[in-house]
Amino acid sequence: MQSPKLILEHLIAPVGIAWSLMLLIALCSFARGRMFTTFLALVSAGVLSLFGSTRISAHLLAAMEQPYAGQGLDKVPVVDAIVMLGAGLSPSGEEAAGFHLYEGEANRIATTLELIKRGRARAVVIGGGGAPSPGRSDSHYVTNWISRLNLGPAELIALPAAADTREEALLAQAVCRQRGWKRIIVVTSGYHMKRAEAVYQRLGLDVVPVAGDFPGLTGAASRYLFDPVPSLPSIELLSLYLHERVGWIVYCWRGWINAGMFS
Repeated sequence: MQSPKLILEHLIAPVGIAWSLMLLIALCSFARGRMFTTFLALVSAGVLSLFGSTRISAHLLAAMEQPYAGQGLDKVPVVDAIVMLGAGLSPSGEEAAGFHLYEGEANRIATTLELIKRGRARAVVIGGGGAPSPGRSDSHYVTNWISRLNLGPAELIALPAAADTREEALLAQAVCRQRGWKRIIVVTSGYHMKRAEAVYQRLGLDVVPVAGDFPGLTGAASRYLFDPVPSLPSIELLSLYLHERVGWIVYCWRGWINAGMFS
């Protein structure tokens, strides 16, 4: 059972406030005999509790991550290049380093740094997940940061900003073709790896998947099986899961991956 302090923190968070309001609406509607409104409010609060108070969302996401978990970096083979998918960083004029790292996805960067340190490739292609400033994607900031660390002789290549995983893969494929690279390590989050791996394979590249972020498995391992008040982290895990499931269906429909829609 969670501590009273943590329960209170969840109650005053946006998700907790919304959940409390739903219950209040249900109570007031029931007192006034408005059964339909009562039903809708209770169903809404119940759905929020189902995915925000339990570990269902975490287990759904963990099922995507499990095939890529527990991989030791010492067993990763030497390849032509490492391709790190964009995300995890944004520029910041307020922070001393000049950028802000996002929790979770920044593990992609940490994993890539370890691969560089272990000499797993002679080049690193840094993906760009957005365009935070004119003419520069987040890959520009990541590349400059890694170069200042002097981890090894690996060449660093920053990709332009890409709208999605497929566009980013096409940009990386162009670099690989130009350099004659065939086998690459793809670094991304565990929940995103299945779709990313399928996209790069569809483009004819031999992929070694190395995942660096497992929020589903981390959440599923929590010692709390049920939270009295729904919390945002569990809702965020559901959002990641739905994003990947819908993305997989769309990519299959567009012919961007060689797999069934619901596989």
